[in-house]
Amino acid sequence: MITSASSGYDSIRTLRMAGYGLLLLGPSQHLWFNLLSKALPKRDMLTTFKKMSMGQAVYGPVSTTVFFSYNAALQGESGEEIVARLKRDLLPTLINGAMFWSICDFVTYKFVPVHLQFMCLPMDNLFDVHGKLKQSEHRIVRVLSLSLEVFIIELLKLTIKGKATFRIEYFQ
Repeated sequence: MITSASSGYDSIRTLRMAGYGLLLLGPSQHLWFNLLSKALPKRDMLTTFKKMSMGQAVYGPVSTTVFFSYNAALQGESGEEIVARLKRDLLPTLINGAMFWSICDFVTYKFVPVHLQFMCLPMDNLFDVHGKLKQSEHRIVRVLSLSLEVFIIELLKLTIKGKATFRIEYFQ
């Protein structure tokens, strides 16, 4: 694919992100959601907050570390450069991400059935840019992301009631 410097589109970056999503993020989220639903099957407020806390304490740091390392390695950075990047960027990213992902996690764990949760967080990923947004941009992003999630939830409710047709091909 030919990229144009004037358009700002980076096809190599797109391939890196697609590879990350397909090979690492997608399978890890599938396993994470299934693990949480088995370990904490209820959907009450306490259980939802437990799932959110586990995501912020375990899944978030691990997936962000893997993302930064994967991306840096594919850009040709050495092991020392990757460690320096993690030392510089990991904690600020996790702090910024906690403001964004906590809200997304709450909506996902509380209202979305487990077999459909994989649909919500990738939409959030479209907006989050891994914590690299300014504080003011996070507010806009949260509204956009939550609006999409509310739309999906409402569409699913209509589908369940038989008022809308919505088909999902999902292979376990």
